[in-house]
Order: sequence, then C-alpha cells, then structure tokens
Amino acid sequence: MTNKPEKVPPIASSSDCFNITPESRHPDRIISRLRLFDGFGNPITNPKLLFRDCEVVGFFFATIWHPQKEQFHNDVLDFSQRHPHRFKCIYVSIDSKKQDFELATKEKAWVHMAWDDGSNLENEEQETEPPSTDFITPDETTLLGQIFAGSLSMESDPRPISRVSLVQQLNVLSVPTLSTYHLQKGTWLDSNVRASLFETKEQRDRAWETWQKSERLEMSWADIFQTMRWSIFLLIAGIIYTILVKFDDSYNIVHLTEYFMNPGSRTGFSTQEEAIPSIPKAPAHYAEF
Repeated sequence: MTNKPEKVPPIASSSDCFNITPESRHPDRIISRLRLFDGFGNPITNPKLLFRDCEVVGFFFATIWHPQKEQFHNDVLDFSQRHPHRFKCIYVSIDSKKQDFELATKEKAWVHMAWDDGSNLENEEQETEPPSTDFITPDETTLLGQIFAGSLSMESDPRPISRVSLVQQLNVLSVPTLSTYHLQKGTWLDSNVRASLFETKEQRDRAWETWQKSERLEMSWADIFQTMRWSIFLLIAGIIYTILVKFDDSYNIVHLTEYFMNPGSRTGFSTQEEAIPSIPKAPAHYAEF
C-alpha cells in the first residue's frame, strides 16, 4: 500500500476565519473594515497591533499578469521593507484567477485583502463552503460615501469593504497603481500614483518625506520629462520636419516615399545626368587635286 503525498494547502484567503474583538479592532474608519492576511496566509486578527506605529498606508492595486508589474512591484516592496513599521502596504488584487492572486501575495512583505469577497465574477471550483461574510458591494454607493466620510459607525453596519468597492470608491483608472492614506490624520493623499514617480531611490525618498507631512506629491519637471519623454521626442521631430518641408519641398514625405518606392520616376530628383549639348562641329573642307 502506497501513501499518497499530502496536498499542499493553498494560501488562506477566506474571510470566515476572522475573529476580531472590539479591543483588537483599529479605530480608523477604513482600516477597521478591511479583512487582511499576511504573506503566509494568516488572518490579521489584531489590526490595532499591526498598525500601531503606522503613519502612512499604501493601497497597491495590481495584477500578476501586467507587463509593467515586476519593476513597480519590486519598488513598492523595497519601499515597504525600508519603512516596515511606519508604512504598511496593502495589496489589492485585480487578478481574475486565484492562482495568480496566490503568486502575488504568497510570502510577500505586504498584507493583502481577502480573495473571497465577491469581487470576482468568475465561478471557481471550491472545496469548502462559500463564505458567509457579507461584504459591502459597489452598488451601495451612499453607504460607501458615508464610510469614507466617517459618518457611519461600525455599530450601525459592521460589514467589511470588498476589493471591488475600494477600487470604485478610489476611482482606480488602471493598474498597477498606488493610493496613499495618512492613517494618523485619516486623510487620503495621492491616488493613481504611477510607476514613473516611484522608480528611483531619490523619488521614493522624496515621496516618503512628502507623505509623512500629510502632503500630496507634486510632479517636478524631471518627472514630467520622464513620463512624457516619447511624446516630447515626437513633438520635436514633427517641428523639425515642418521646418524642413517649408524650406525645401524635397523633404516632403510624399516625395521621399516616391523616391524609395520608385527611384526611376521620383519627383524633384534626377536619376540620370542631364544631357550636355554637344559643340557643333565645323563643316568639313575637302581639297581638290
């Protein structure tokens, strides 16, 4: 009789394993409504302890399949590891498949929101019972507005926020992107922070100094050039082309196309040397003998 190998359990993602006591609940209106897990799949049952020294919370909206995700992921992870207590990153998965979600969250330095919160429409085979936790849906816009404004208490409606509700409320336009929240003051700072503003160590240091002061990032001229460098290059090339055509029509793209496609009949150019008129010969003189 052979023993079958034990199946490795996937990373936990069920919201049913939470038992957050009132003493462990974080007082913030947003953090108190999140169902979070660490990189090893353990539920965060004491968010008050986890965010005890935290000043700024970063909500990182991303997917594992995005072509630009790798560098931005690494930059955000580096930022989280450099500020492990004062900055907490929450990974908000936009993945459509659970295996992609697990790849993005397993053994990472950030915590992540629960998977089974009703955000995914795709029906996947589940070995366990469907989650009984009722999450706030994106359709409840009035309720979400009250939560973000701080006018709805946990006693009135204790339901947690789902990933898709957070995406809608923060108006996330594309991924990957980062939204920052000053936890001590309870104010949203930046939304839709792009990778181009987080690429270098100097940019990340400047971002941290700005967020610590509860201020928003402002794009410098260097950031603008870095973001729009290809647009600027095409604009300069277009201006140069316009000037050349104005002074010499042979640079016109139509003429250049004709030249390369059919050199024998090109316009504005000559393929053969112009004929040089020959000097008329003097009439021959014959001598009579």
